[in-house]
Amino acid sequence: MASRLAVAPLALRDTLAIARYIARDNPDAAVSFITALETTGHALAEMSEMGRRLAFQHPALHNVRHMRVSRAFSAYLIFYRPVHKGVEMIRVLHGARDFPSLFKTER
Repeated sequence: MASRLAVAPLALRDTLAIARYIARDNPDAAVSFITALETTGHALAEMSEMGRRLAFQHPALHNVRHMRVSRAFSAYLIFYRPVHKGVEMIRVLHGARDFPSLFKTER
């Protein structure tokens, strides 16, 4: 049975913004980013415990984990939570961002 990869609206928005940013200098790299993100997302859906769990205060973020997109795009992190038979990708962010403050208002 195939594992499920759900993508939250914020993760989709993040992904498109990152791809547009990368495409300004290198359209081929932007396509590679999307491919790497999809590949990593599907791997996480198969083995949801791969990423590192984060300690957020908000109870709704209790099981949130993160994993780098790939070796080539290691500056970008996928934030996800395990769900029934897969994962939900909730954000895709550059690792230099202050992601704890970005998640303070997440529900």
